[in-house]
Amino acid sequence: MTYKTRHGLRGMLAAGAMALAATIPLKAQAETTYNLALLSDFSGPYADIMPTLASSREAVFDWWNATSGQKLGVRLNYKNYETRYDAAQVASLWPGIKSELDPIAVVGLGGPDVAALSERLPEDKIPMFMATAAYGYAWQSDAWIFNPRPTYSHESAGFLSWMREQRGGDEPPRSQSWRPKPRPPTSTWQRAWNSTQKNIQKSSIWSRSSIPRCNQRI
Repeated sequence: MTYKTRHGLRGMLAAGAMALAATIPLKAQAETTYNLALLSDFSGPYADIMPTLASSREAVFDWWNATSGQKLGVRLNYKNYETRYDAAQVASLWPGIKSELDPIAVVGLGGPDVAALSERLPEDKIPMFMATAAYGYAWQSDAWIFNPRPTYSHESAGFLSWMREQRGGDEPPRSQSWRPKPRPPTSTWQRAWNSTQKNIQKSSIWSRSSIPRCNQRI
């Protein structure tokens, strides 16, 4: 075998090795890790459903790590923080969360998270993603809170409008027990919920003469 032939063979083997390496998962390469803070409620009003909710969102992150993350050489680490669905607890935990995790994002649970962090997130440059419907005050400029859904008022009014269309006629929707009475605004999220109730009643499908009758189930 001549020198040129041996040289050409080595070149072909090197090219083949490079092509093979390109098809092997990038597990051996350095993996970039980012942290997520998951706000949770295992002991408050959502304690009954929190295990299911928590395992569901963790499964999504695990799936992403095993698929897209593996291809990109990126891994999302996450940690749950018990907030008891209480704004004061969220605010108290926040400095420790930043110090421990240095998260790139927060996964919120509900109104107390928004109330506690809405003014802190822009300063910390950390976004929070919410799975709930939106709150009107979360639409302020530079809020760093992202709701892919419309407000509770919009969703509720849309559902009631759809329900009336399905039934036909001009009668207002009827409910056996739903006639909201705003509670005293003891917290920011309670004021937001009271505002939501009022906005539903002010929507186009309601009027002063069309309060739901309390004799039929929805």
